[in-house]
Amino acid sequence: MRIVLLTNLIPPYRKAVYAAFADRLVQEGGMLHIITTQAGEPQRDWPIATGPYAQTRLPGLALPLGENRVLTFNTGLVASLKSIRPDIVIIAGFGPAQWRAAFWCKANHIPYIVQSDGWTGSERIYANPLRRRVRRYLMSGAAAEIAAGSKGADWFVQSGMEPRRIVIAPIPASFAVPASIAPPLETRRFDVLWCGRPTFSKGFEDFLCIVARLRDCHSVTGLHIVGIPDDDTIARKAITRYGLHDISTITAPVTPHRLSAIYQSARLFLLPSHNDAYGVAVIEAMQSGTVALASDRTGCAHDVLVAGETMLPVGKIDIWVEKCAALLRDNTTWHNTCTTQQTATAHLTAQYAADQMWRACALIPKSGDLS
Repeated sequence: MRIVLLTNLIPPYRKAVYAAFADRLVQEGGMLHIITTQAGEPQRDWPIATGPYAQTRLPGLALPLGENRVLTFNTGLVASLKSIRPDIVIIAGFGPAQWRAAFWCKANHIPYIVQSDGWTGSERIYANPLRRRVRRYLMSGAAAEIAAGSKGADWFVQSGMEPRRIVIAPIPASFAVPASIAPPLETRRFDVLWCGRPTFSKGFEDFLCIVARLRDCHSVTGLHIVGIPDDDTIARKAITRYGLHDISTITAPVTPHRLSAIYQSARLFLLPSHNDAYGVAVIEAMQSGTVALASDRTGCAHDVLVAGETMLPVGKIDIWVEKCAALLRDNTTWHNTCTTQQTATAHLTAQYAADQMWRACALIPKSGDLS
């Protein structure tokens, strides 16, 4: 079986997943060929991933849309598909190349699977007629769907997909989860951690407001903010404006292999996101042994956090301050929460995600009859 996976790029949290999926294909006498549409992503310094699969990057024109989003127009897609002659195509995302891939698959009677990390909440920012049209076209002919979480699966159903053809493949951490026990609380240098792009959509302004309130009530004395480049004066001015400069350690974006130690250096990780398709940093923090709190607009939060306790309403600063303060002052509550979170995320591995992708492919009858 030859499977083509079309995606924008291979991020660190997908690298091990695709490697495990490729290994399974080889064991079954098949092969995986990944086609990417971008060389990189704005605001990211990710290394180009390689693995036990063939890989083609399509040439093209990339138009930045703000933050880390890009609209790419590629050439060479159809020639690549004809050369590879896939039995199944997995289409990740809803860009122009994805639309052309679906068109080619329909014309050539090749079954395809739609994969999306999004859900109803995150899709609101893409509420434009062109994207809706592309999305409807892709879903209209999909043999199966791969969602990243339960909210994504619900969104597929709301879009007209059959529940029996939907598989959930959660996104694992972008690094190997440490086997050692996380450092004890008393040795942790920071009370609160930010790790990621300091943007409005990620909730950076809300984060600063929450920490400033916690500092005022003497709950926080050390803050680590990771992900701010040296030339990002806007974010640095915001930190100063909230009076947090003196208690802050600011670190530029880091490579994935350093992240586990960073998560373990803090007691709490906060992601008060206004719009997050998944929120892989939440999973990474929890699996590293750091208690995470995320907004109800973070995709993965609905599957791994407790509503009203660690999954909190977006923009409700008072509630965030109350919950954070309780965790910071009560070690027993912190430890119980940490244990619960590690249990909730223990199965979220690259191998599990790869197995779920294989399940999606198995939904397609070998005869090609998708009725």
